[in-house]
Amino acid sequence: MSRQPRVREQDRKVAKRVSGSTGKLSLRKQKLHQRGRAITSRSVQAHALDTFGSAEKAEHWMNRPNPLFQGKAPGQVLESDPSSVEAELVRIDYGVYV
Repeated sequence: MSRQPRVREQDRKVAKRVSGSTGKLSLRKQKLHQRGRAITSRSVQAHALDTFGSAEKAEHWMNRPNPLFQGKAPGQVLESDPSSVEAELVRIDYGVYV
């Protein structure tokens, strides 16, 4: 069973003030995590859309080189290792920066 990172109440309040949201995972994401579904490129793309709020922003993030993926774009890494891209999106959801 994987542990969810604890989000301090102060961090949640800041996230709410900045983004207008509670900083919690959406219901769709919670259901995906609870069911333990296999991570597919399609589910990761849907997660990116949910995380960034628009197709344009999600596509920009997926096509922009990222140092976490050794300078490759998440879209390139998605085909070979979708779980690493999913993990980065979860970190973004929780405001955890590496």
